[in-house]
Amino acid sequence: MDVASRERWHLRESQVSNGVNVNCLVQSVWPNLASSVKTALIHEPRTPRFRAGEEKVASGRVVFVLNGPNLDLLGQREPEIYGRATLADVEALCRNEAEAHGLSLRFHQTNAEHEMIAWLHEARTGAAGIVINPAAFSYAAFPILDAIKMCDCPVVEVHISNIHRREAEWRSRSIMTQVATGMITGLGVEGYALAVRYVGERAKGAS
Repeated sequence: MDVASRERWHLRESQVSNGVNVNCLVQSVWPNLASSVKTALIHEPRTPRFRAGEEKVASGRVVFVLNGPNLDLLGQREPEIYGRATLADVEALCRNEAEAHGLSLRFHQTNAEHEMIAWLHEARTGAAGIVINPAAFSYAAFPILDAIKMCDCPVVEVHISNIHRREAEWRSRSIMTQVATGMITGLGVEGYALAVRYVGERAKGAS
């Protein structure tokens, strides 16, 4: 880089925050690359909504099992309350139950509210049902509550521990219950399998 280019770099550097003004930075240093970089940013490929081989939601044969914050640490976090089964164990339970009822499984976990909302939107029409353990989202995540309201399939709320017997009273006050079809709480990870079984029986009756 020559001296003039280096000076332009430093002049423009203050205008760039976390890479947002990429086009401005590129123009000041490598003018010939500016248009191609801008095109690449605009046309960056997006992740497909479903993986190859997965059944489409509109088939009515897909059950979503959605897990909220900290459940990625299931088996490590407070095992005296939540048990030693891992989230992978839960997925295996749910997959066995789903396959027994001829359903395809979408199993997800997130610590981010917007991701949970996106999956609920995906399941909103056409899914056989939704099994959701909102975890800490249970108490104040009103956007997730609104997303569940828009779902036209059965929604089963699952909690591994009995939230009505926990030491902190606030844990019993899930706002999601008011829009769920039903709740399973306190039966450990087996509650997931029971919820998927309910969705499968319901789907069988509707077909």
